[in-house]
Amino acid sequence: MIVELIAQGVTIVLVIYFGLHLRHKLQTLQTTVAAQEKTIAAQDQQMKAQSAVLQDLERLNKLMQQAFDFRDQAYKEQVERDATTYQRERLAEWYAAVRREDFKRQQFATSEAYATLKHHLPEALQQELDQSRDPYIVFVPSGTGIDPIQTRLLEEIARVEREWGLI
Repeated sequence: MIVELIAQGVTIVLVIYFGLHLRHKLQTLQTTVAAQEKTIAAQDQQMKAQSAVLQDLERLNKLMQQAFDFRDQAYKEQVERDATTYQRERLAEWYAAVRREDFKRQQFATSEAYATLKHHLPEALQQELDQSRDPYIVFVPSGTGIDPIQTRLLEEIARVEREWGLI
């Protein structure tokens, strides 16, 4: 019986020891799980915050893209207006230079108007005007009062105006 009592005592001591040890381990695991749950919750909050920031950045990016698109469109429209204004100014300058009552092909061939019009003219007309720069060649128009080259120049200016879509 003593042996049985001792055996029971040892069993009780072992059960208590292992029970306490297991209880301690269980408490440690519970503490670890609670800490991990807090970490997960904090990470969840951090991910939500990052998601909100990312959404804000995407909205800002779209807004900036719209602003750039608007600016680019406005710039293109301004360039088109400037180009049209430039074209109209050139046409007015060319028409004025060619329609002068005292038109002389030698003077026209050395003018700024001709310099800007020249690359729009057919090669043959360019050559004819360039040859008229020679001071030793004197062109005397027929008795009609208008140099035939004026008519050709006016036709070419009108052609350029049509090509540019201004008429």
